Amino acid sequence: MGTLGEFGDVEDVEFREVSASSGRPKAAPRSLEARSKANRRRAKREQADGRRIGLQHLAFFRGYLEGLDLSGMAEQYLEFGRDARKAASTRDWLVTAFVAAARKRQDFATARLLAIRPSALRADVAPAAAAAVPALPSLEEFAANHDPDGFYTEKELLDLFTVHHAGQQSGKSAEHVATLRRQQRNARLRVRQLAALDALARLVVEDPKPDHHVLGWFDAAVALRLADVGLTTIGRLVDAINAAGYRWYRNVPRLGEVGARRIVTWLENYRDVDGLRIGSSSLVPPSERGPGASRLERSPATGIVPLEYFLIPRELDGANGANRNLVKNNSGASNDLEAIRFWLADYENPNTHDKYRAEAERLLLWAIFAKGKPLSSLDIDDARQYINQFLVDPQPVSQWVMNRAVPRGEPGWRPFRGPLSVKSRQDALAALKKFFGDLVNAQYLDHNAFAKVKVFLGTELDEVGNVRRVAAKPRIQAERSLTKEAWTFAMKVLDSLPDSDSATRMRFVLTFAYCTGLRRAELCGAFTDDVIVRYAGAELGSIHLLRVVGKGAKERFIPLVPAVLQALGDYLETRGFPRDPLACPVGTALIPALPDKQDIGRVRREAGQRGEDCRVALAALARQAGPIHQDLLYRAVKRFFAAATAAALREDSPHARAFSAVSPHWLRHTFVSHAIANGMSLESARNFAGHDSLDTTSIYATAEIARQYREAEEFLSRVNE
Repeated sequence: MGTLGEFGDVEDVEFREVSASSGRPKAAPRSLEARSKANRRRAKREQADGRRIGLQHLAFFRGYLEGLDLSGMAEQYLEFGRDARKAASTRDWLVTAFVAAARKRQDFATARLLAIRPSALRADVAPAAAAAVPALPSLEEFAANHDPDGFYTEKELLDLFTVHHAGQQSGKSAEHVATLRRQQRNARLRVRQLAALDALARLVVEDPKPDHHVLGWFDAAVALRLADVGLTTIGRLVDAINAAGYRWYRNVPRLGEVGARRIVTWLENYRDVDGLRIGSSSLVPPSERGPGASRLERSPATGIVPLEYFLIPRELDGANGANRNLVKNNSGASNDLEAIRFWLADYENPNTHDKYRAEAERLLLWAIFAKGKPLSSLDIDDARQYINQFLVDPQPVSQWVMNRAVPRGEPGWRPFRGPLSVKSRQDALAALKKFFGDLVNAQYLDHNAFAKVKVFLGTELDEVGNVRRVAAKPRIQAERSLTKEAWTFAMKVLDSLPDSDSATRMRFVLTFAYCTGLRRAELCGAFTDDVIVRYAGAELGSIHLLRVVGKGAKERFIPLVPAVLQALGDYLETRGFPRDPLACPVGTALIPALPDKQDIGRVRREAGQRGEDCRVALAALARQAGPIHQDLLYRAVKRFFAAATAAALREDSPHARAFSAVSPHWLRHTFVSHAIANGMSLESARNFAGHDSLDTTSIYATAEIARQYREAEEFLSRVNE
């Protein structure tokens, strides 16, 4: 993840030059640090000219007029928190700003009202007067008791009050009446003050905009810290927060978590302003996010947004695309977005569906926002440009690329994580060929624009100096597998791991993956419900099989030999389940997700409060676990082989380089390679791996290659004798 400095260069703040007096001796040159400090102070003084008044300032100033504590209001409304000095400074600035705004509009009455200090309009009676007449009620209380209908005028009510309490006033009625008059006047002034503030606020209070400078909205010290890392505008600040997540403040010097949360809370008040929406992942600390954490509700929009939120513009929706078959359309789709949904409806496997959706989504957005044409109007030149230019480097990065994985409902989501590798471009091309081919078959399109497109690696010069393009050759990298010796070394490292839930799970994962050749998605999607028993003849009797739905929703059955059943039974037993997978509860994952630390801590606390053994509660929690996510499985395998790499380096083993590159898919390659090398037929290996063709499986036939090598070596040795 990049630093926040990537969001732009720091915009210099212009300072006024102050010429030295000719009669004053020149001061000694100041250090760079002193000059920097002076510049910051000067910026703070000049900032008042460009500061903007927002809703938080209005709430703060209203509280000031009502006589509330300034520090408490600053803690609630302003970004610098409970700072009495800054709160007083902000109050003075707001008084000056509101009074100046009123005078500018020739509203001198409002200017005088807002300049009155709240202490001058206190509602309580002066201490001396209160001591003199402690028992007398206020005029409001007297009116409530004696004139509830408001029949008397204020003067008549005062005269009635004087007569009624003449015996209690002991000659001080005039002083008390004056106090009551001041109370009434001050109450009226407070009401007029707040009314004047509300009227003026409609003219001077504004919402922040993405292009507003941070110096216009935040305290100078906070704003300059943001500007130092390139966050000079509110829009850049929002983009940085959405891109980096909750801990975005780590790259801003001297801005801690508390200050960052105040800034985010302030921005949340303006979430309805275009370009200022903060994603939910930036609002909640990672430690407080539960599995059911709420996602930001997103409205449909015409922009770089996920397919489910995309509002396709009518002029580019493909209703009359250049390649449309408007006569024999059997898809039922009237535009390109509906055509994508029609195509995706046939893919029930979530992994396949998500992969195909991503490719169609990227192409649709590129066609509309980069080419300015409907998807159904793309021709072969557009297809070549997309595969061999745009996917190589999606530009502009801010529009197409996200620095980290962002949920699809978040504002920071983008279609890409970066440039696509050759393999990824080959996968994208295969998906789009199928996409367009299926739409041609459904007679939504006339022809397949991607049918003759190839993935190119670049250019080179031939023998006569002509420039020619180099096409990538699709192939399975069978070398991405471990040798028998490397696998044996890895198993020794696995056995040396200290006992833990994660180590026990990893022992089963490696054993199960090595013995079945399942893909990562298939490993994560395997449940005890998928284990079945089938009669296999008199010799074998009943055998256990694992039902697997692989790529293209193709079903196959993987034999579970006794060694695999033994490993599976052992692992189920350690989790508190029966050894027989057929006896396990419905929905028991073969490879579970482990409880997180937050849940473990909660269970331990609750068990401690009840005085129970927490191990029982933790075992129950583990039994409730769902299947492991593909990303978590990938990271778990990478962590183990990182440990294996370290062990290989310590022992100066030649396997370190291979271990450093291992991923879950290597386990699949390793199974097929080892199986064929040890005599398994290509047909059986193909069924295990779920390959469509024997040609694919034969790539792993290292035994045949080894046999050819030995025969060639023997032949040449005889020739050279």
